Amino acid sequence: MAPPPEAMVGQRWLDACPCDEHHKWIELYPKFTPDAPCHRICNQATSADGQPRWVEWINTAFLMMPVISFTFRGRD
Repeated sequence: MAPPPEAMVGQRWLDACPCDEHHKWIELYPKFTPDAPCHRICNQATSADGQPRWVEWINTAFLMMPVISFTFRGRD
């Protein structure tokens, strides 16, 4: 069973990503520019029951240089 949304407040989204996948996100960050604010990435995530699954993320940065916020949409 998934935790309630309020349990996620204050949690880092990267903590839900396996450690060996962190480099994909770290390498993606500098690619966000005013000319290229949207990027896609696929990575393994852990479901609420602890099982691995693959998620495609569509990420949009709202830029004022530096990045001020992101919107992430995931699709299983």
